[in-house]
Amino acid sequence: MNPTRSISIAVLLALFTASAFSDGAKTRAQVRAELAEARRTGNIIGAGEAGVELNALFPSAYPAPVGPTKTRAEVVEELAEARRDGDILASGESGEMLNEVHPQLYPAPIHLAGPSRAEVRAELAEARLLGDGPIGEDGLTPAERHPLQYAKVRAAHGADDEHLASSRAAAPAR
Repeated sequence: MNPTRSISIAVLLALFTASAFSDGAKTRAQVRAELAEARRTGNIIGAGEAGVELNALFPSAYPAPVGPTKTRAEVVEELAEARRDGDILASGESGEMLNEVHPQLYPAPIHLAGPSRAEVRAELAEARLLGDGPIGEDGLTPAERHPLQYAKVRAAHGADDEHLASSRAAAPAR
């Protein structure tokens, strides 16, 4: 290796290490604390070529993150409600709930009525008139595909871009 090349490599190496440690340099104690925390939580890449962290490879060996827990009173209240409604597994291997096995012993679930068939058909007719639906394969409504065609109708009905955006958000994704 020629001396000019080795000197330039040494200078570049010195500049690199100086710049690497000048910004937010950590103390040895901070690095050791971070390493200990990473070992404890399994946030270290496991051996081998997979490149997967240890907590993903062996989830049972590392503690799960602790989130907010319920109080004893909340759990007791939930259990009382489940007993009252029959939302407890029935004995045996069927996997059914008590309110499914013995529906006569528990209150019937309350089903809220939705819009009538006529109301739904009227909403669909208005949406078609304004070009708000149905959404095509390209993900656009007819009004978005052909804005000039629907401009007069939308202006007459007072439909604006907010109405268009709310109808798009309410439409089911296909």
